[in-house]
Amino acid sequence: MTSLVAGLLPTFSAQAQTVMAICNDPKGRGFQTNPARGWTFDRRRDATLIFSRDRANRPEIMIRDANRSVNLARDGAKLAITHHSRDYSYFIITAVYQRAQVDTFQVTFLPNGKGRLVWSSMKSHQPPRDETTSSFLVADCSR
Repeated sequence: MTSLVAGLLPTFSAQAQTVMAICNDPKGRGFQTNPARGWTFDRRRDATLIFSRDRANRPEIMIRDANRSVNLARDGAKLAITHHSRDYSYFIITAVYQRAQVDTFQVTFLPNGKGRLVWSSMKSHQPPRDETTSSFLVADCSR
């Protein structure tokens, strides 16, 4: 895991970063209105999410899978740490995108060091597509 983080950190901003959590293989349920598929199994196969913050407490989220790496802030998302405990054993980061999408990432660590991500995503498209999708995913995390 350390080599994965070391390989990803240079892609974060130039300021010193504190890694808050590393979460792997999120899976859960998704809902789609058009085509009307309803609730289906949803998964980000082999994905790793790395949550970090700089000295000014600005968050960054890197999502990496077999095909690509995405830095949400660099891709235009407005990120904010909306809640956190003093030691960051619990935090919520909200990502708002220009294209009518909002993601909420909640990470909680237990005293034994095991962590859990709950990721909710809501995306809405305007006509002619007229589609709404929602995903609710969970993943195990470490520090």
